[in-house]
Amino acid sequence: MSRSSANSAYMPHANARSDAAYTDIGAAVCALASALFGLPLAFLKVFDGDALVTLAVHGFPDIDALDHFAFIERKLIPGVSLLVEDATHDSRFFLESAVLRSPNLRFYVDMPLVYEGRVMGVLGLCDPQAGLDFDDRKLVLLEQFAHVVATLIALAKGAEARDGMLDELQSQQSRMDSAADMTGLGYWKIDLESRAVTWSKGLYTLFGLSPETYTPDVASQLDIYRPEDSGLLIDSFQRAVNSGEDFDVEVRIVRATDKALRLMRVKGGVDYNSDGQAARLCAVVRDITPELPAQEAFLNEVTEDLRAPLKDIVSFARKLDSQGGTHPDIATYAHDLLVSAHALEGLLDAQSVDDEAVDVAEIIKELVDDFASTAQALHTRLSAHFVDFARTRARFDVMRVQQVLHHLLDNACRHTEGGVISVTASQVQAENPVTLMVDTHLHVSVRDTGTGMDEAHVKGLFKAGHKGMGLSIAQAIIDMLGGYIGVVSHLGEGTNVWFEIPMDWVEAPVTAPDVKAAPRMRTLTRQRVEDIAPAARPPAYAPTVAPKHPPVDEHYINREYLRALLADMKLEI
Repeated sequence: MSRSSANSAYMPHANARSDAAYTDIGAAVCALASALFGLPLAFLKVFDGDALVTLAVHGFPDIDALDHFAFIERKLIPGVSLLVEDATHDSRFFLESAVLRSPNLRFYVDMPLVYEGRVMGVLGLCDPQAGLDFDDRKLVLLEQFAHVVATLIALAKGAEARDGMLDELQSQQSRMDSAADMTGLGYWKIDLESRAVTWSKGLYTLFGLSPETYTPDVASQLDIYRPEDSGLLIDSFQRAVNSGEDFDVEVRIVRATDKALRLMRVKGGVDYNSDGQAARLCAVVRDITPELPAQEAFLNEVTEDLRAPLKDIVSFARKLDSQGGTHPDIATYAHDLLVSAHALEGLLDAQSVDDEAVDVAEIIKELVDDFASTAQALHTRLSAHFVDFARTRARFDVMRVQQVLHHLLDNACRHTEGGVISVTASQVQAENPVTLMVDTHLHVSVRDTGTGMDEAHVKGLFKAGHKGMGLSIAQAIIDMLGGYIGVVSHLGEGTNVWFEIPMDWVEAPVTAPDVKAAPRMRTLTRQRVEDIAPAARPPAYAPTVAPKHPPVDEHYINREYLRALLADMKLEI
């Protein structure tokens, strides 16, 4: 291949990189060298591996001559140039094709390109005229010029290497996205400095969104999750950034494409920069909804297997309780057994309706009914009221709400004798701090006309370990549900304890009762034997629920029952 040109040109070589930066640098260097030193021909060769290849030329009519160029067929040494005043009279080069034929070179000078002690190539200048005056001053200038050229070439190679790394990273990213799609995974990252959010292709698929129609940011990403779950995510993200804690949470979304409710597992943490500062918040997201049916089937099977023996236990406990007057410890054993059995019943009931909408009013009524006999024994009037209930059915953590309300009713009964206890449930509007949309919360208050408390006592109620009402436990549960709890009390006048929680309300069935009717006062009189506390009850205002699921200590119950039977037989263990 041959090409004639009087101008600077980029010379692609079979082993050379054809980068745009090389094109600009090579052509500019050759043209500038020709003008600076007043010589019509210039070339630039660089190492590509072990081969020295032509990068650019200026003024050469036939660039093929540079493929086998005797002038540079030597070991290039840093700072050592080659100067030939007349090649036709030099025994080393007089038979060189570029001397005998076009471009008929006679004068030649070159300088190795050296960067950080390594030879990167060579810059050469030529002229068909001989006997030119190229003194030491020009050689020093050529060496300095070659050093600048070497630096430019090194920077260009570094940029090319970075581009190559970027291409490889993008290729790996594409392969990783494909693998994530196959495994049903997605991932995201948030730059903690710029707040820029990046999603993988698989995450768009999981959420039913498209990069063409949705650009993620921190706020809108949180809006994708259910409002009652976004608070958990915010708390997890803050702990990750502030204290380095990794997170692994399960949250729900409504997929955009088909409006299906999906359960997502979000697992991640913080990436740190070289200075040890939090740089990125990253997470992997997996749709675990398909795993739920198998888990639910197993739990339902276990639930059904437990119900029959549990009924026998409750029946036996009632029988023991009826004998409380003939044996001093039977009442205590029966009470412990009933508490444990009812706790297990609560767990089973919560499991069976975990994903089902239940009637909130009925749940509250049933719990108030459970305390009717206790209130009646104390000559206290207990009533329940429902105000502004547009919808009564909702999906929520029934067991936790029952725990809190049970605790509040128990406290009210213990400190109210011959008075009134009123439970009022209402629906109130509240702004969601994440979505800024108005949600409907459940507000429940338990008001009594009992002994009440002074201001100093009220201030310490929510402290962990506080003896008395133990409201720190109730507060922990309400916090977990994303709500609020408070107390208003006056010594000698009574106490009002209230809580408010977000709810997933659903439309009531056609046969649902009309709860919009004006509330009416009523006294609940249903009484069950097992609700009457024995003589050996826990201390006043002692917490009756644990921070987590109530324990069912079946071994303790079995031991005490066996001890009672042996005692009747005049035996001891």
